[in-house]
Amino acid sequence: MKKIKIKTKTIRDIIQGLKWKDVNNAKKYFYPEDKNNYEPVFRHLLKIKPRKHKDAKEFIELEVVHEALKGFPEEHWYDMVTNKYSMSFRKWAELANIPISENTLNHYKYEEIIVHFIWEITFYGTEADSMKKAKEIQEIVDDYKRQQKEKKK
Repeated sequence: MKKIKIKTKTIRDIIQGLKWKDVNNAKKYFYPEDKNNYEPVFRHLLKIKPRKHKDAKEFIELEVVHEALKGFPEEHWYDMVTNKYSMSFRKWAELANIPISENTLNHYKYEEIIVHFIWEITFYGTEADSMKKAKEIQEIVDDYKRQQKEKKK
């Protein structure tokens, strides 16, 4: 039997066929309170070069979470995650080249996937802001570990 190789799609792949206007309309629908201008992020993602992701078993999944969070009146919200690691504090070019799950591709329009992706990756601001925050957190963790070592002495 012949093996059929199915081409996976990534954020980088699906954004190529989209217009900002359509993604922005999805943003207004899903995040009506968010007044940030994400067009520069969209334009940046369009320019990301394709590359093979280092972990062939990792994929991006968009899901609806049906639970109210304390302080948030919504009964459901959207969560974009990978099946392995957090999307926080990672380079956008790496994230844009992770395959998207078939479930996500089958249940959401491309502009919806992209708007949730952009919203997720900009949680801490720009990519530089995210990397700075990651460094700050790592310094806190390292300091804590040093303190724990000193207590054991």
